[in-house]
Amino acid sequence: MSGLVVTSYGSYLPGNRVSRAEMSATLGRGPLSGQRTAAGHDEDSITMAVEALRAARGAAVAEPALLAYVTSSPVYLERSNSSIIHAALDLPARVLAHDAIGTAQTTVAMLRHALRAGEPAAVVAADVRGGLPGSEFEWFGCDAAAAVTLAPEGTAPAMARHLGGATTTLPVGDTWMSAGEGVPRSWDGRFAAHALTPGAIDLAEEVLTRYGDPARVRFVVSAGNRRVRADVIRQGRKRGWTYLGGVIDDLGYAGAADPLLVMAAAFDVLPPASRLLVLTVADGASAHLWEIDEGIESRSARSLSAQADRRHPLAYSAYLRWRGDLAEDPPRRPEPDRVSAPAALRNRRWKYALMGAECDRCRARNVPAQRICGHCRQPARMRPVPLQDTPGTIRSWTVDHLAYSTGDKVIAAVVDLDGGGRLSCEVADTHGERLAAGRRVIPTFRRVSTRDGLHNYFWKVCPLRGEVK
Repeated sequence: MSGLVVTSYGSYLPGNRVSRAEMSATLGRGPLSGQRTAAGHDEDSITMAVEALRAARGAAVAEPALLAYVTSSPVYLERSNSSIIHAALDLPARVLAHDAIGTAQTTVAMLRHALRAGEPAAVVAADVRGGLPGSEFEWFGCDAAAAVTLAPEGTAPAMARHLGGATTTLPVGDTWMSAGEGVPRSWDGRFAAHALTPGAIDLAEEVLTRYGDPARVRFVVSAGNRRVRADVIRQGRKRGWTYLGGVIDDLGYAGAADPLLVMAAAFDVLPPASRLLVLTVADGASAHLWEIDEGIESRSARSLSAQADRRHPLAYSAYLRWRGDLAEDPPRRPEPDRVSAPAALRNRRWKYALMGAECDRCRARNVPAQRICGHCRQPARMRPVPLQDTPGTIRSWTVDHLAYSTGDKVIAAVVDLDGGGRLSCEVADTHGERLAAGRRVIPTFRRVSTRDGLHNYFWKVCPLRGEVK
């Protein structure tokens, strides 16, 4: 049993939904039901990881000593992806941030290593799930991110504690994706179920016998193969185990983020004193048992179910275009300049963490920070003020159909932030909504442009649902 406990968790689902019926009809296939969650044209595994950690940090107390980031869809291979996430969260320079490029089992391994390390840690996993058009990977994939923070028991209210677990490794090779190809492939699902299900069930029985009473336990399953997942759930129910279904059954497979995503879905609904078995089936299996603690009562109101209900239709043609699977005539405008690495480093707290400042003379807020206060016009010592969680109100806005954009258009706005300060930025996730002055918005971390393989990240704003000033 580890000395660390889960002190917070968070999840992130993009708002775009592609109809599976439209996808199958476009390709002349049989009818499908449901919708696929899809990242926006300005989202990737880095931006989604930032949003999941922002949700998790809302309840976290201790700064982590370790930031572990897991994905199978890395934005960079040569550059550290986690350093951008580190900067967006404005973590101290001494916090170790590292990437782990891999699958769902890699996420489980990173969580297990963090538990054993004994220091405060944040583990986040995010994936943009691709697939050839018409494949099950495309139809039943899910772009998502999820995160947990860990801290020594007693330093913060515990939401869940790890009771124990076990892992097996088996080179089944039922699903694979070569490094240069970028699209996953698989063998027949019957082979995967035959190879993986018995071992997964045996491992779960071993963990339940060693650490918990099966009658008290609810179980969830993370598996990339749909047949394997259904088979494991069926075999578990035969043994009298209670499966915790719900929103996670409709989302699809989130790749490296899936184990943390099914955990987050369970944490959203389980009461204190419950026990949860998380069973991950991929190239073997892992089974880990958690006990829900009293701190779960302070969980975020932004549940996975609430995010899943935020559905905005996305045409299949737009989805293919954003993924690069449908080439079209580019805008007849110059591409944006490559982001300057020296300027980005020099202004990193503003660019990545959206850090403003408050004048020590007149207490006016400066956005961004200035050497001379924009209000009292005097040299001042500025106090840093984080703005990324500060809502605001649109003062004015315009639509630019000529600017280069990976989307259909650029919506630029001037936003008055609550508490003072004015931000000029783009508006994301309007989903066809007609904006107006007075619309309430909240910052969100996004990819603004790309040139020569180098991505330019900054903060946009998105509508704050259900609130109009």
